[in-house]
Amino acid sequence: MADNALKKLERTGRKALRAALRLGLPKLDAPPAIDAAWVKKVLVIRQENRLGNLVMLTPMLSSVRLAFPKAEVHVLTSDVFPEVFHAHPAIAKVIAAPKKAFIGNPVKFLSFFRALRREQYDLAFDCSHMHEFSLSSGAATRMVSARASIGYRRGDADMYLQHLVAPMPAGTHEMDIHLALLRAVAPPEWTSVLPLPGTLRPSWQITAEEAARATARWAEWGIPGGTATGVFLGGRGTKRWPPEKFAELARREIGRGKKVVLFGGPGERDALEALRSLPGTRIAEPLALRDLAATMRGCRIVVTSDTGPMHVAVAVGVPTIQIFSASEPERYGYAHLPEHRVVGRQGEEVSVDTVDAALGAGT
Repeated sequence: MADNALKKLERTGRKALRAALRLGLPKLDAPPAIDAAWVKKVLVIRQENRLGNLVMLTPMLSSVRLAFPKAEVHVLTSDVFPEVFHAHPAIAKVIAAPKKAFIGNPVKFLSFFRALRREQYDLAFDCSHMHEFSLSSGAATRMVSARASIGYRRGDADMYLQHLVAPMPAGTHEMDIHLALLRAVAPPEWTSVLPLPGTLRPSWQITAEEAARATARWAEWGIPGGTATGVFLGGRGTKRWPPEKFAELARREIGRGKKVVLFGGPGERDALEALRSLPGTRIAEPLALRDLAATMRGCRIVVTSDTGPMHVAVAVGVPTIQIFSASEPERYGYAHLPEHRVVGRQGEEVSVDTVDAALGAGT
């Protein structure tokens, strides 16, 4: 009861704040016609705590450099997974917003955004959810005072953004959703160089040091690189495939003479330990995110539910079997890329036989 009352109070507070802002904020100037000649610095905003959503932003970042080749690209994200963008060749600066530190500290909040205003951005893209207006992202986009701001038309977006783009149709991939914002404002002479819808793939840059640590790890395990089947047991809520099904799949792979490496996050340690006695498996120790990415690249294939490391595996270039049961594969899966197989759909229970058949087809 107390939790429900608190959530109701928070919703009421947000509604009152938005109403007050609508009355108090001055209207934005008319959006300028965007000319590539004056676009020298671009800010892409995605204040997101979910790993996969950040990985799916990477094609947009590379495409900004294609559309505006003389521009310097910055990313404003949360301080949860800023390492997603480490060493990305299209990004000049990653700015991690310490949102929790802003609570009750208006001086730090204002100082943070004053520093962003001094960057004098020419374009700012609000890449938050296409259908649900994000007050924090909208306010951040307006506070940086870019020469032009772009985002989707929903909720109170007209108070914070100048160029408003109509939401994309249902079934559009998340990567294409981001790229549509760029297409809406990119100069005509550059749109022809942008990748076509349905062809995008995420990217992840592995450093030489990370690659060396991963190579040493595979050698320590006694498994030649590119020969083991990786299995990631994690997943958020109902998106997680049951551990006992992963265990049965691992047994079948071992029966076919394959080595299996089991990966998981803190929430999967008990499930991983239960499989430790399974002959032919190796349980990876807890790894920092970037070391996990470099290590997964050494698998021959990775089997995973729809979870953050699924997107990381795709981004580092390892083939995957992607299990969907509680989310939209059209929006978040990678069936459009030939080396990846999607099984299941939202609301469907996926059997071991179904995943095993896909794994056999990918062998």
